[in-house]
Amino acid sequence: LCFRALEMIDALVLVVDDFSDTRDMYAEYLDYAGYRAQTASDGREAVRRALRTHPNVIVMDLAMPVLDGWEATRILHADPRTKDIPIVVLTGTDSDELGRQALERGAQDYLVKGQHGSDAVRRSVVFALERSKRQAAEQRQSLLAERLQLVLEASAEGICMLDATGRLTFVNRAAAELLGTAPEALLGRQLHDF
Repeated sequence: LCFRALEMIDALVLVVDDFSDTRDMYAEYLDYAGYRAQTASDGREAVRRALRTHPNVIVMDLAMPVLDGWEATRILHADPRTKDIPIVVLTGTDSDELGRQALERGAQDYLVKGQHGSDAVRRSVVFALERSKRQAAEQRQSLLAERLQLVLEASAEGICMLDATGRLTFVNRAAAELLGTAPEALLGRQLHDF
């Protein structure tokens, strides 16, 4: 087997299914593939485990007793501690409508038991991990850009940023005062226009 994201292999995957044979089969395969797998037999147990262990991905059945996968997913997405955990739906029902609903409600992927084997689940887990990692990096980058802008805005020195064509993409208040106009009036203009 070839795994693209070796740093993600140690990820914790929570497999949630009310049928122990199904649950154990996917958990064992994910263990074999290099992941740490834990299991839950219903949605309520899944929510408790997710809050306690914060898995990197959850593979969730929808039709379960006690608390179904729909409600467990809703609870997990509503809680700030678990809202960013990707959920891969793995269910026995083959329905385009059900798949659409699962994706609309925040699932990363929708797989049908029997049509998608263990390797498809592994690929879906890898995809969910990569997407989650990319989103986290984008959030960090956005936060850093906001912080940088605050620092640049607060500077008493006039600071301008240009794109590759020489157009102004950022002008702090100090630079705008030197140029005699509001920062917004300068954006997109060429520096040599002044």
